[in-house]
Amino acid sequence: MTELLTLNALFKGDVHRRLRLLSGLLAQSNYDIVCLQEVMYRSNLRFFDYPHVFASGACCSKVALSSCPAFRCGSAGFISSRSARRAARNG
Repeated sequence: MTELLTLNALFKGDVHRRLRLLSGLLAQSNYDIVCLQEVMYRSNLRFFDYPHVFASGACCSKVALSSCPAFRCGSAGFISSRSARRAARNG
């Protein structure tokens, strides 16, 4: 079974300390794929030791770390519930 973790890294406060702590926890875990939001800078990827790293978005806002290779990496956008209601009303 594949182990997956998704987490908002919360780019606020002492970011480097939080990323170092997260990196240590991940090194002791069995997660095959880790999806992070708000890593913010490519230089912050140095904290993570995964063989496959995918980063996208403005300022490296979406990151996928994987222990196995992936052929395609991307993201899907979601509309807000207010926008969905408006679209349903307008047909």
